[in-house]
Amino acid sequence: MKFSAKVLSSAVILLGLAAFPRVQSLTVEVLDTNAVLVDWAAVKGAQEYQVRLLRGSTVIKKKTVTKSKTTFASTLFKNNRSYTVKVRVLATKKKSASDWRSKTFTYETIIQPPTVTEVQAPVALPSGASWLFVIDDGEDMLALSTEAGSSIHMGRLDPANPSAPITLQSVASSADTGGQGIADHWHIYAHGYHWIVFSVTNAEQSYLLQLDKDFNQITLVEVAQQDKGVSTNDMFLVAEDDGITVGHFYEGQGHKLYRFNTAAELTDTMTIGGSGNFAHGNGASAYQTDNGFVVFAPTSLDPSSATELYKITYSADWEEKSIVTLLQADDTGFAMGSAALLDDGSYIIHARKIANASDHDNTGDDSGAIVQYRFASDDELVDSTMIVEESGNRPHTTLVGDDVYLTYDSSNAVYFAQYRLDG
Repeated sequence: MKFSAKVLSSAVILLGLAAFPRVQSLTVEVLDTNAVLVDWAAVKGAQEYQVRLLRGSTVIKKKTVTKSKTTFASTLFKNNRSYTVKVRVLATKKKSASDWRSKTFTYETIIQPPTVTEVQAPVALPSGASWLFVIDDGEDMLALSTEAGSSIHMGRLDPANPSAPITLQSVASSADTGGQGIADHWHIYAHGYHWIVFSVTNAEQSYLLQLDKDFNQITLVEVAQQDKGVSTNDMFLVAEDDGITVGHFYEGQGHKLYRFNTAAELTDTMTIGGSGNFAHGNGASAYQTDNGFVVFAPTSLDPSSATELYKITYSADWEEKSIVTLLQADDTGFAMGSAALLDDGSYIIHARKIANASDHDNTGDDSGAIVQYRFASDDELVDSTMIVEESGNRPHTTLVGDDVYLTYDSSNAVYFAQYRLDG
């Protein structure tokens, strides 16, 4: 495991006139995931020093010491987060305290992903036709959504017995869309509600559905209505601090975002991607992180083209920060990546892979292999596991505790699998 501390800035925090000189030569060294060594030059005449460790403006550790070196232990640092150390000489009977000397550093470490054990091999579910999601909403069984007969249905799935009959209820149909059938949807649980965005079959209109845990409709609102350049049958859905965001594929750029508050009221629209380095294709997924958002997107969803899979990071305001190519190979298409993001920065991705893409028959379906990829926290691929060699499509990944659930479509069924993270 590799540890490092990147010093971002050194500053003096002024708290008024002081008789003691400020601490000099302040250094910070990260020792491991929960300890940092603080060292500085001794100040003549100083009997005690006050030392503080902060995350942002919050003091998370503090102590008073007599020597010009100390260690903060039992502090679990978060990867790629900034911390500040402050040191000053304390007052004596004859002299007042010095001003603070501070140094900010970024904790960085490369964390390898946990190993993965198969708990449930892919099994065909007794209900559902396509676009299968399983979602944790805090209930004993997982919530499930799927499409059949141009409608969206929901039910409950017992992951310990996925072959058991599932009672489905319709939650959206042509009665909600002015008579048009439904084609494609995305499903998340956030802010105490289920949220489903879905498209009509002509890919020119989409709707946002808000439901309670009993799958009762609370609100149904329009999202995109014949927006130029927008394909409503290609989407992602992601939670924000004060609402949710729908992302629809925006041809030639990336995605157009529709941001809603928790009352399902549209608050903002914007585009991400553009024509430069951050441009990306359809078949994407998005996730909220401590620092903003991450999008996993291919260069294209075309099954007959060699395509790359990107990891794109954004701020909380959807400003582009970085882009990394995760998967790339000659004459191979990678798309539809969905992820389980772990707290240590490592992650698991399931994606559709089409080998010999240039030979793919575009008159047939766009299915391929479903592959599980494990990535370290520095975005390096550690290994991969073939889940299904062919006829797989639309993989969706759900993380619940130490369990990773995978759902995907085939030509005649929807499948469910379960994996466990070990260490």
